[in-house]
Amino acid sequence: MVFVQQGMKICKIETMGWKNAITGMRYPMNSELQSDSLVDSSILVKLGDKDLDLMKRLAKAGTDHSKFLRMIHVSASVKMPFSWWKQFDTYKIATTAISRSTMHRGVGKELLTRDDFYTEQWREENQYILDKINDIQQQILKAEQDKNIKLKKQLWRRLMDVLPLTLCQERMIDFNYQVLLNILGSRFQVEKLSQEWDFFCNAFLTCCPYLKEFYDTTKHKRSLTTEEFKKL
Repeated sequence: MVFVQQGMKICKIETMGWKNAITGMRYPMNSELQSDSLVDSSILVKLGDKDLDLMKRLAKAGTDHSKFLRMIHVSASVKMPFSWWKQFDTYKIATTAISRSTMHRGVGKELLTRDDFYTEQWREENQYILDKINDIQQQILKAEQDKNIKLKKQLWRRLMDVLPLTLCQERMIDFNYQVLLNILGSRFQVEKLSQEWDFFCNAFLTCCPYLKEFYDTTKHKRSLTTEEFKKL
């Protein structure tokens, strides 16, 4: 499934690691034989009612009891504006990202278009910046043809100085369900960059199996009583 909105794009969403996550979840109570999910290798086919119920209760119990969520990995190709990436980069723990080089894709090689930027509304100043970037890029290509290395470096510096935070960059990211739930709890429908974060969160809520069920369980989470904990 591909999600596209105003220059932003999310696709290639995959989840993995379900088999060992489910097994590990049941180790503390030695209840592996009670697992009722259908898993093909590490790819989930269907969660059984017993496993889903236990997962939701453990997720609600907090991070100490929901460690299995860290074992369910998610990878996706995500294209978002630099302003959004600055906030996403606060999630450094258990995340990996490989980005398209600003130097080798688009910027410096091809003329950019409106589709390379995120804007709620295209304005005159947006067009001015786009034209300025493309003008410098053409100068860089000419300096490259003329083998003028010194001028090329100067133009690259000038180009980096004028790139706006609305320019979109594509990265392949890898993280896990616990990170996703943390993001949903702190960013979804409450963040200042609401359109960008809601676009991101809705894509993963739509494509990641059972993520919505876990999110609905944890968004109003509270500490468990002693009796509730014993029932885990």
